[in-house]
Amino acid sequence: MIKLETAQFGNYLIRNTLTDETMLVQLDWDYPSVAQSFGFGGLCKCGSSDGTVDCPCATVDQHITATVEWLDDNIGIQVVDQGYFDG
Repeated sequence: MIKLETAQFGNYLIRNTLTDETMLVQLDWDYPSVAQSFGFGGLCKCGSSDGTVDCPCATVDQHITATVEWLDDNIGIQVVDQGYFDG
């Protein structure tokens, strides 16, 4: 299992709950994929953005803002590790 935690300066940690290893997530361009790993469906409903580019639904800023809000609201959530700590 992995757990979403906060880190300094508005960043996030992904913690392996079995080994206590952590991975620092500090670039806002990484936030959408991390949030999706923890269950965020994304802001884009048209299917043309992964949250890192503009689309007809929203600008990049809107995508990132929605993602940060979701991450902040879901600190502590745990999900099955889908590859962050493999090998």
